Amino acid sequence: ETLKLWNAFVPPLLRRTDKAAQKMEFYLHIFFAIYPAHASNPAPDRALLKGSMQKFKHYLETDGAALAVTQEFLAYYAMPYVPEITFHPSFKDLFSREWGSA
Repeated sequence: ETLKLWNAFVPPLLRRTDKAAQKMEFYLHIFFAIYPAHASNPAPDRALLKGSMQKFKHYLETDGAALAVTQEFLAYYAMPYVPEITFHPSFKDLFSREWGSA
């Protein structure tokens, strides 16, 4: 699992109640959703993007559902449904080397 260390070291109560932890977890899910096609991936494989987006969609429908009312995150809920997301104007910056290392 991509968030194994996060889940091991950040207590569930903190992940559910602390806004900063929720924000960090959301962005971690975004990063791992796009990582198969990300510029910082030493072996990018766009074919894996569909599977990682499915995992992200599951997160959005479960643990991430509560953040759908947060303006900062609202646009990201469309990510699993966007074809050719690496070229989409709303999301192409996520695939830059700068976003992945920020």
